Formats: sequence, C-alpha cells, structure tokens
Amino acid sequence: MALSLGLGSLSLVPLSPVQAAESTFHNMRLASAGAGFWTADRMRIAEAHPRDLPTGPGGSGATRAKPKPVPPITKARVVTAHGKAPVKMVGKLYILARDGGLYTCSGTVVNTSYSKKGQGNKSVVLTAGHCVEDPRDGFSAKAMRFKPDYADGRSPHGLWDIEWTWTDRNWGVRRNWAYDYAMLVAAKHTNGPIAKFTGAQSMLFNYKKRSFWVRAYGYPSEFTPNNTKYPDNGDKLRYCKGRTKAINRSGLRSLILSCNMSHGSSGGPLIASLKPNGYGRIISLVSFGIGKQTALNGPIFTKATRSLYFKARVQKVSTVPPPTE
Repeated sequence: MALSLGLGSLSLVPLSPVQAAESTFHNMRLASAGAGFWTADRMRIAEAHPRDLPTGPGGSGATRAKPKPVPPITKARVVTAHGKAPVKMVGKLYILARDGGLYTCSGTVVNTSYSKKGQGNKSVVLTAGHCVEDPRDGFSAKAMRFKPDYADGRSPHGLWDIEWTWTDRNWGVRRNWAYDYAMLVAAKHTNGPIAKFTGAQSMLFNYKKRSFWVRAYGYPSEFTPNNTKYPDNGDKLRYCKGRTKAINRSGLRSLILSCNMSHGSSGGPLIASLKPNGYGRIISLVSFGIGKQTALNGPIFTKATRSLYFKARVQKVSTVPPPTE
C-alpha cells in the first residue's frame, strides 16, 4: 500500500478524462503537480512504494508473503554506463495517484517516426498499463513525472511531466494481461521534446517469433524470490539479459524471461536486436509475475499495440518551461 499524502495545499490542474472515438482506447489528460510538488521527501515516499509487479493469471505473483524455495534465477546487474543508448532512454516514473498515494514505475522513450507517417511528436514514453490504471484496486494516475537516465538522485536529461496517457480498455476495464501496456505523452519543453535529448528506441509489432535475445531494464526496489529490498531502494537502473520464451497460461500467451527484478521494474523495456550503438527494438515490457516468481512476464506486441501507439505518436502536447524540483 502506498502512503497517502494530504494534497490540500496543492493547486492541481483539473482532470479531464477523454474517451477516444474508438471504444478500444482510453485517453486521459493528467494533472500538472506544479513546481515544488516533487520534493525529495515525496520522491522517497514514492520510492518506498513502487507499483507492485502484479499477480498474473493462475499464479500467486510477486507476493510479499514468505515464498517457497525456488530454482536458480538470473540476477539483475546495476547499469554503470549512463549517458548513452539504450539506457539514456530508460527512466524512472514518479506517480501521484488520485487517492493521494505515491508510487514509482519504469518507462522508455520510444521512436515516434513511422514509415510514410511522418516524425510524430517525439514525446512518447512506453510503460505498463498497471502503472496508469488498474481495475482490480481502482488505482488511477493523477500526475506523473518521468526522469530519463535517472541514477543516484541525478536526472541528466531533465524532468518531464506526462500530459496524456493512452491505454487499451481491454486492460483498463477487463484487466486482460495481453494489453498491460500504456503510451504516455510528455509535455514538450520550450527547448524541444524529450526524444531530442534522450534519443528513442523503436518498437516491434505483430511479430511471429517468440525467442529473442534481450536486455530487460528497470528500477526495481526489491528482488525475488523473497522480495528483499535493494540497499539503494530503486535508485539505480538494473538489467537482466537472456533469451525469451513463449508461455501459455490460463489462455494468455506472453513472453517470459528469467530475471529477479521485482516491484518497481514494472514498465521497463525488453529490448532485442541491440546494435553496438545501443539501438534495437522493444519487443515487450515488464508486466507481471507468476507463481514462484523465477521470471518476468511481458505482453506480445500485436496490431492492437500498434494502433495504440499510432494514437499516442500524434497526440498534441503543450509546451512548458522545463520543470524544476
């Protein structure tokens, strides 16, 4: 449970949830928490309460109860080479919920250029759907701030407030894990959009292959199997590398990767086909855990994912002065 924080002294921009013309999508305009809201104290509260890596279908998930012994699992490593691709596109999300709770997740700046469709807004960040809303517990984001390439309290590429969110109603209403993804659209700064400063990773959609050699990134504050706290409490970017496999559980087809990252890593990317320059293709993201939690599970990006991406990449955004803390 996140610690609820009184908001009586804040002046938040009123929320205006907007339903897209297609009933498939849910489009929300978020509040701006305003200058001075994301204080060091509030960020520490958020870091102590990451959005849980949820329970997937048919399993106990990354629970906080004492688990049974588990087989060996790939241990996440701390990223040490910051300032270049792919890690400069990956960042930490700070989330203010509608009930006043504070949370964290992970996200990635994605390429909005698309063949024969133009450059797009260069402002889209990919994360998990449950980092935006979750019908199970009624969670819904009210304001979000993204810090690309964040590490040890430093945000070298600026602070970016999320203005719009795009989710699929198959997640937001039905909690179908195949749709546990979200496209966030950051407000543009007066000196340019976020991708100008970070670069962006491309996404791969509607693929038939299931076995990919990938790197998975995230900001976990805990690791499995015991959901033990990292000493840095999620202040460092971590990664696992390995090969994905297909899994079919309770009718859900997803990708699975051996990795011990837990709460806080939700929304982090699984990047395949990484080139020496650090660019590749995002083929999934950190979504949920199952059973003894020996692996991360992520959705397969389909035509539906691409349709959501098409909406977000042309979303009009405001231009604001670079935020400060």
